[in-house]
Amino acid sequence: MLTRLAADQDADPRLLEQVEERLFALRAAARKFETSVSDLPDLLKRLTERLNALETGTARLVELEAAAAAAKAAFIAAAEDLSAHRVKAARKIETAVMGELKPLKLERARFPPGPLGKVASGGELSRLMLAIRLVLAGRSSIGTLVFDEIDSGVGGATAAAIGERLHRLARDMQILTVTHSPQVAAAAVSSPADWQIGAERTDPDQRRPSSRRGKTRGNRPDAGG
Repeated sequence: MLTRLAADQDADPRLLEQVEERLFALRAAARKFETSVSDLPDLLKRLTERLNALETGTARLVELEAAAAAAKAAFIAAAEDLSAHRVKAARKIETAVMGELKPLKLERARFPPGPLGKVASGGELSRLMLAIRLVLAGRSSIGTLVFDEIDSGVGGATAAAIGERLHRLARDMQILTVTHSPQVAAAAVSSPADWQIGAERTDPDQRRPSSRRGKTRGNRPDAGG
């Protein structure tokens, strides 16, 4: 075999030179990448994988950018649609509330943004809240509302309108009202299903009411005692 190899070598004198050049190149590459000649195949494999990852990563980045742009467009479209529905609902609520304000002696009221406490009295705020609650009846999780002096500064037909609206609102939730108006108080006993509790003093020297009167609703116990 050695003889054959020697013969082959003699037949191609450049073979040894090519092998030596290849060996020098491998050693130079090993020095460049700070590894051994025997580890060069593994290094080539790792570098090839990294190159493929970079090429694939660029394509993936383009894909993700396209997905992000599509999601942003969908979000903007949904936000604009929601905003349009909110504006439409707000206009419907405004129209409905404005329809309730005139009988409550708030015919000049408007819905501009601003501090209501500086332009409306306590009674006006209560009546405005009553109108809003009427429009939103059945859409709130609130179970009880308290109206204090809602009839302040009004009487006659306006007080009657307040009582009628309180009665309507009481169909959906419990209503507690502090009032001096007989029209408002009468609205609480307009049917056998409604009830009221009153208190009166019989002796001015007593610190607590000396008598109470009440009317029951359903299975509710009588408040008298």
